[in-house]
Amino acid sequence: MPFRDGYPTDIEFEIDRRALLRYSRVQALIGYCAATLPFLFLVAMACFKVHRELNPSMGMALYLGWLLVYGIAGILAGLLVGCGTYFLTSHATSRLASQNLRLIVEGSYLRIISGGVFITDRRIHFRDINDYSVEEGPLLRMFGLKALRFHVMAAGGTGQYPTRSIVGVVNPEKVRDQLCDIDAAREQDCGVGPVIPEGPQN
Repeated sequence: MPFRDGYPTDIEFEIDRRALLRYSRVQALIGYCAATLPFLFLVAMACFKVHRELNPSMGMALYLGWLLVYGIAGILAGLLVGCGTYFLTSHATSRLASQNLRLIVEGSYLRIISGGVFITDRRIHFRDINDYSVEEGPLLRMFGLKALRFHVMAAGGTGQYPTRSIVGVVNPEKVRDQLCDIDAAREQDCGVGPVIPEGPQN
């Protein structure tokens, strides 16, 4: 790891690409199914309402039976459409996104390469980063992953700090602490570190 002015100038952090791929695919699949299932379930209930109006003499047992049939059909249709949409749009791109993700320190900049079909290569100056944190949720925990998050100062000094999240970094707590150390070393090199009082003058 080369150093200059007391902080690393070239370091790339390791990404757990296999776990990231599994997580991305499951997350996308859940998202698509969560979007299509309620809609198609409501469509199925609307069809059941029409069926009931066409058969006004339907008994209670028959009513409950058809309600169950339409309900199951709506759920299955939602799951099938969600899965189909996922395979058409996100299955292949999830692999590309997991392969393309990179987190690199380049001198005074933190470089993030991300995306599947469309790749974004962004360099963020350390002075524009507000803080770093590590977060996890049930789905991330399922795959042994955590999210490295940090806030980036908005252009123009508006005081707003959009959150950037990087999922898949190996040992994110260590990476967080290392980035904080690099940031602190840069501030000291730039003359914004703690001020040492001068001794008494003769």
